[in-house]
Amino acid sequence: MMRIDTTFRPDMAPSATASLAVRPSSAAHPSSAAHLAPHARITVVQRAIVDALWCGQGMAHLLRLYADTGTDPATAPADGLALFDFGSGGRALTMARDAHGMSPPVASVIAQLQRQMAAGNTPRLDLVLVSHQDGDHWLLLTELMNQVEALAIPLVVGHILKGGTLWASDASAVITRLARYTADADTDLTYFTTNQSSYAVAGGTIVDTFALGDLKVRTMISNVASAKTTQGIRRNCASTVALLQLDRLAMILPGDATFETLAQCNAVLAQWQPYGSPLPWIYMMSAPHHGALATMNASTRAGEVDLTALDAFIAYTRPYSVIASAGTKNNHRHPRSIIILKMVRYAGFDEFPPHPLVTYGELAEDRFPRPVETDSEWRVINGVRQNVYTTVLNLTTPGLTADWLFEMTLNSHSTEVRPFDAGAPGILNVPDTDPMTLVADLINAQQPHDNDMEDGLLSRQDAMSRRDGRSRLRGTSPAAPSGIGAMADLIHNRFGRTMAPVRRVRPCATRKAG
Repeated sequence: MMRIDTTFRPDMAPSATASLAVRPSSAAHPSSAAHLAPHARITVVQRAIVDALWCGQGMAHLLRLYADTGTDPATAPADGLALFDFGSGGRALTMARDAHGMSPPVASVIAQLQRQMAAGNTPRLDLVLVSHQDGDHWLLLTELMNQVEALAIPLVVGHILKGGTLWASDASAVITRLARYTADADTDLTYFTTNQSSYAVAGGTIVDTFALGDLKVRTMISNVASAKTTQGIRRNCASTVALLQLDRLAMILPGDATFETLAQCNAVLAQWQPYGSPLPWIYMMSAPHHGALATMNASTRAGEVDLTALDAFIAYTRPYSVIASAGTKNNHRHPRSIIILKMVRYAGFDEFPPHPLVTYGELAEDRFPRPVETDSEWRVINGVRQNVYTTVLNLTTPGLTADWLFEMTLNSHSTEVRPFDAGAPGILNVPDTDPMTLVADLINAQQPHDNDMEDGLLSRQDAMSRRDGRSRLRGTSPAAPSGIGAMADLIHNRFGRTMAPVRRVRPCATRKAG
């Protein structure tokens, strides 16, 4: 087993060597020189797709890598696969698993592994990163391993990164079991032990935590110690906030990061102001802790909300698209509308056709249409043009849910969706459907309909592609939100960040889900 052992030291001189390094478990102190991150077998990456998988009240991301942009990801095996959290919870996902024998997120991974086998390749997950120990971020690993063994899939796992602290024995046991699929569990399982960041040395070397060829995995922050005493909050606070970078584009997957996590990350990024931002253009960000308010609110006063840490983090990162993964009408009330509003301050418009959004709490903003349906404080907003998405799309029965697919290449980006009607997984071999017709169906999905599994979207569950046209970057959308705070502008101006050039999205072509 290897351990990432480095301490964030804000007093380090900018000329000092990077403090983030992968060191043997016998190391007692941070390295004084940069070490190469572990590398996967894949080298060239020209397309990266993150599938934000519907997994009930959980978080699960499947990364697919392709060496050639001419490869059709709808039919061809991926050249590299990785998981960033893979957990689940909630009644809807359990019902889907009971009805169909396999939960949809596990079925998605199994399909990719079988596609590799069919091409004569070894079925392989090059990397599995678990942000922290909460079950809704790793529970699906057990089902995945059970299915792999039942189907006699000779799975190989390249490397495992285990983030966070206070891991319980049952959670650690699942990671130990997964490590048996690696070549050497002593060297292919890396765990974070101290507060650390790939960006810890302002103006210095940015060190990769892991390299999937041209796709770099970096740690924005990990293992932040919470001042709270509640064990659950301390575990969430220690989440690894991962950044996946391909050339000048990146996605951020923050696990269950809290306001304390983001505050520490902000402190790291603030040190870079004299040198310019170390961050690439952020194409997509997953909502921290499923869009929770309780763990993002720094105030301890009743009725008071302090989201200063989130505001600053969004000002530093400026995500173009936002995705919130949560269960249907979950007891945690995720995602909260106020969190979504904060996160989309710099988000673009029309990356994807108008679509439904489900949040908890009032959305008192002109940029969003009025809710078409309410249930207690839950809201369904149809016709949303801004680049913000939820894995739950309605509040009626049967539930309409979706995987959201975010693609980056060296010169483009795009967003697609893979919907489920009542968790039905029959989405792989279906007739092509005009994507705009399917969008119209989604917009009207809140109308009552029966439980017949042959009705609704089941016969039309092809992936919807975004419509033709340019993808607009931050600040170039004609409908860009106004009223950006002075602090955010000051931070951005001080960084003097050079924006990525306008990127044209490839022409729309309706795909079967891949």
